[in-house]
Parts: sequence; structure tokens; C-alpha cells
Amino acid sequence: MCGIVGYIGNKKASGILLNGLSALEYRGYDSAGIALLNDRIEVIKVKGKVADLVSACLSAGSELNGTIGIGHTRWATHGKPSKENAHPHATKDFAIVHNGIIENFKEIDDFLIKEGYKKSSTTDTETILLLVDYYSKTLSTFEALKKAVSVLKGSFAIALIHLNEEKIYATKKESPLLIGLKNDELFLASDLSAFLEHTKRFVVLEENDIAILEKNGTFEIYNDGNKVERLVKSVDWNLQTAQKGGYKHFMIKEISEEDEALANTIYAHMQSDKIELDIDEDLLKNVKKITIVACGTSYYAGLTSKYFFENLLSIPVIVEIASEFRYSKPIFSDNSIFIAISQSGETADTKESLNLAKELGIKTISIVNVQESTIARLSDYVLYTL
Repeated sequence: MCGIVGYIGNKKASGILLNGLSALEYRGYDSAGIALLNDRIEVIKVKGKVADLVSACLSAGSELNGTIGIGHTRWATHGKPSKENAHPHATKDFAIVHNGIIENFKEIDDFLIKEGYKKSSTTDTETILLLVDYYSKTLSTFEALKKAVSVLKGSFAIALIHLNEEKIYATKKESPLLIGLKNDELFLASDLSAFLEHTKRFVVLEENDIAILEKNGTFEIYNDGNKVERLVKSVDWNLQTAQKGGYKHFMIKEISEEDEALANTIYAHMQSDKIELDIDEDLLKNVKKITIVACGTSYYAGLTSKYFFENLLSIPVIVEIASEFRYSKPIFSDNSIFIAISQSGETADTKESLNLAKELGIKTISIVNVQESTIARLSDYVLYTL
């Protein structure tokens, strides 16, 4: 899932943002970037790892002196992994980062095109940016952001900066966003791990909050046009505890987030209120047998899906452990499909099982977390989980 960081204070922001993004790497991502406020908005972003972004920032050198900035690690939903689609997105006056999925971005794009706007990416995030820019022609930045998010359908956490304002604007709906507090400095992040080395005091933004973070360490939060107060909290966590979100271990965290992960995965394939999969429709309509192969907890996910497929489709579903399947002589009938499940997309036994199915001429689908992983590349079709 995507990760957001932000900093406003009296220190050089670039290092703080990069360290924050490093702490969010565990969430998974395919690209990363930062935007800093100087005499212009300086954006540096890469397709690849935070380490690649660090190298790009080192090359930029003295240009990165701003004390206000936002950053992002992106896991592609709308738009392929690329430098152009990486966040932040920027105009001359604004820069934005976004976590979530905007369901009606194409309709908004159509409106913006009629108003003379042209996108440089294929993301829903740039749609938000241009919509804010459009409304800012007649409204303040705060009111423009408020107006823009009222139009959005879907989930979002947003951080926004303006060239001529020493502020960070932030808002959220169904995606987490926290403000870290430390004297005359403020931090912004998707979770505590991004700013835990600096402060353990924070505020959790609630649904439809819009926050304005000031350079003197003060902030205001509004909801439905009214100024509101949110409880200042504190934790006694280390980085690993924060990454686990307060859960005892990662396993229970993943179990608790199943509904969110499923919803995000489905939203990524929503087109005009319908689920659109980039898989041959005739293949799906004519399938007579499904073989699912995986290891570990992915295997148990396959066992669970077996009951859904068989009840809904009335066709046989075989679920096999990859370490056994790869050494077997599987029997596939006509119109069979093979589904490989792997969180990393690199599970060795699952990969070899996939190769075996391909050697036998069976169409393959993979369900993985990681873009451009080996299993994703080998498969005929791939569905990414979020």
C-alpha cells in the first residue's frame, strides 16, 4: 500500500522525508518521491526503491534546502509503475501526494479536459491535483481542497503544498493519516513508524478532517466547515512495534486488515461500477477446472477460495501445496486454468509449479503483492493485491 510523509519546521526536510519513507518500506511500493518548497517546488521521484531516490537527491545536492516538504511511496493502482506516475505530482503552484483509490477520476478527467487541462500521468492522484488547481482560481487553497474532495468518490489520504504558502494541507477519508507533534515542528505520515524517531506524540485525523499545518508548529483541523479538536495521543513504541500498528505480531495485523486489503484490491479494478479484470473473458467463461497452488498462508487463502469458486461456479477446484505440486505429474482437463498465489511473487516452489503448468500449455493467473516480480512476469495474467 502507498505511504505518505510530510515535514514542516526549521530543519532541512529532505533527510527527514527520506528516513520517513525508509521506515514505510515494509508497506510495499514500486516508486518513491519527494517535493520540497523553495523558491519553486522541487520534485524528485524515481521508479524503484527509496535507495534510488536517495541517490537522486544526493545528485541534486544544494537544491534540496527546503524546510517544508511531502513524500510518498507508491503501490500502483491507476497507472503502471513508472517515474511519470510516481508521486508527488506537481503544477507550478501545487504539489500533492495521495494514498487511496478515486473511483470517479475518469469523469473528473473529462471535465478537466474541457477546461483546458492536460495530464502528464495516468494516475487518479494527478486528477485531484488538477481539480484543486482549477478551484484555486477563484478560491483559497483551503477552500479549493475542500471543494475538490467533496467531488471525489472513493478513499484518500492527501497531503498538499502551495508554492507561496508555508503550510501543509492534509485531509483523509478511509485511509489513515497522522500528525506528529514536536515543539515547533510537525510531521505527517500514514503511520507512526515514519516519524517515531522524532516524536511519540501525535494526532489521528478522523473521517473528512482537513488539517492546516503551520511552520511555527501549530495546526488547525476542520470538519464540515467547523474547527475541531482531536485528542493528542502518545505511545511508548519502537519502530518495529509501530510498523505492526500496535498489534502483537504481523500475523494478527494482516488478519485484521483483510477486509481493507480485499476492498482496495477490488477498487483497483472498478470501472464505472463494474469489476474489470485484464483477463480474457472467453477464458473465464469457458473454464471447467481450476488448480490453485501456493505455500504457507497463501495456501490457506487458496483453500478458502475453493469453497467460493465451487459454490458460485459449480466446477472442481484443486488446491495444492507448491512444494508437492512441482514434483507431481498433474492432470489438466481442457479449459483448465492455473492460479499461483504468492505474496512476494518470488516463492521458489510456487514459481516452479507455475513453470510446470506453462510447460503443459495451461493458462496461468498469478495473485501477488509485488509489481514486476518473477511470478508476475511469468504468468499469462496477474492480479495485484493491495
